[in-house]
Amino acid sequence: MMNVRLPSMRSLQTLIAVAQTGSFSEAAKVLHVSQSTVSKQIQQLEEGIGQPLFERHAGGV
Repeated sequence: MMNVRLPSMRSLQTLIAVAQTGSFSEAAKVLHVSQSTVSKQIQQLEEGIGQPLFERHAGGV
C-alpha cells in the first residue's frame, strides 16, 4: 500500500492565492506571509506531485 501524504490546508490556500494573483509576492501580501514562505509552500506541493504547478516568468506566474 502506498503512503500518500495530503497537502496541508495552508498550502492549498497558498496555491489558490498564487493562482488568483498570478504572483508569489502578491499572494504573500494577501496571505500576510513572506514571499519566501509562499515559494517554499509551492515548492513542497510541486515536490509532492512531482510536477511544476506554474510556469514562472519575470512578470509573474
